[in-house]
Amino acid sequence: MSEDEVFVLIACSIVSLLTWLPWLWHAAFTARRCSKLSHRWGLYAFPLLCAAVLAAVLRLYSSWDVKSNPTYIVFYLVMGAA
Repeated sequence: MSEDEVFVLIACSIVSLLTWLPWLWHAAFTARRCSKLSHRWGLYAFPLLCAAVLAAVLRLYSSWDVKSNPTYIVFYLVMGAA
């Protein structure tokens, strides 16, 4: 990976942590007072499902140099999370 790609990976990691951790915190503790876990399972399942779909698309339909390099798959997954 080039220096630019490492910078983008770090920036996207920070952005995804700053957005996903508060969202999960609020989903876990605020919604618990308002609804049952059976009503809000999608709040936890759908982001994981989206990541799995993105990983499948990257493994099946991306360029050959992305398919063959797990580092780039993780790179694009982190970008997708951000």
